[in-house]
Amino acid sequence: MSWSVGSSWDAVVMIVSLLYRVTRKLLAVPGILLRRDTTKEAELLGLDPGS
Repeated sequence: MSWSVGSSWDAVVMIVSLLYRVTRKLLAVPGILLRRDTTKEAELLGLDPGS
């Protein structure tokens, strides 16, 4: 199996792209979890008959 410069560059680009996507997904998780808690609190405040 011989490697050419183009195919090895394609492999590097694919790995970097995969790492970028995984990093974005992992960084989005805390945002989703925090948003859910905030949304729940806002809903409870909206449903509070005393407000």
